[in-house]
Amino acid sequence: MSQSSFSLDPPVLPQHSARSPVIILVDHYDSFSHNLKELLYQVAQPALLRLIACDAPDLEATTAAAVARYQRQRPVWVVLSPGPNGPADVPQSLALYRRFYQQCSFLGICLGHQIMGTVAGYTLRPTCRLNHGGTSTICFTPTVLASTQPHLQHQRFATYNSICLGGRAAAESTSLQVIAHDEAGQIAALASPVQWVQGARHPICHLSLQFHPESFLSTAGRALMRGWLNWPIMFSPVAAAEG
Repeated sequence: MSQSSFSLDPPVLPQHSARSPVIILVDHYDSFSHNLKELLYQVAQPALLRLIACDAPDLEATTAAAVARYQRQRPVWVVLSPGPNGPADVPQSLALYRRFYQQCSFLGICLGHQIMGTVAGYTLRPTCRLNHGGTSTICFTPTVLASTQPHLQHQRFATYNSICLGGRAAAESTSLQVIAHDEAGQIAALASPVQWVQGARHPICHLSLQFHPESFLSTAGRALMRGWLNWPIMFSPVAAAEG
């Protein structure tokens, strides 16, 4: 797909501010993708949101077109949805993150979190206990949350997973660092320092969450997603956090 054939559905409207993002939501065939789409509309008010299947033949071309067309004017986000199975079952999404992590912001939820962590060199392991439809208390690294965001500490978020990220087996260049654990000490979130892309008006940052902010069981899911819109304000420099 060429840049000129990137479809606008709906079109980018002039009344959207320059901060209104263009979002590519990669669907891993999970019902939570639709909840996530609705939450993104509510908190991000995107200028454009396109839902595309993880195995769509034009996935990389669509992302490349969005970056090329919009990166100089507004934020471009790729959101990797939850889904069944593990990262090895969605090679297109692994390849997408490897190709574009230096060009636009990424948000990964559950399987999306595991995809980003796998590319960053983290291992996968079984969880301490199955937690399909329960909640876990999430504790952010003290140096990560800014002083204006104490309400996000020790909140309960929905979890639906039987595998999680383990230790880091290899140091790759994505700069993803651990910023939160659950009550069992398992990795619950990764993030990168804010970075600037030459020629872009907005910084890029990566955030991956093992839990589900889009679930009604998450007490602060909406607040956390709003915070991602204001990453430099919400968090202290992630580089100060210990992995």
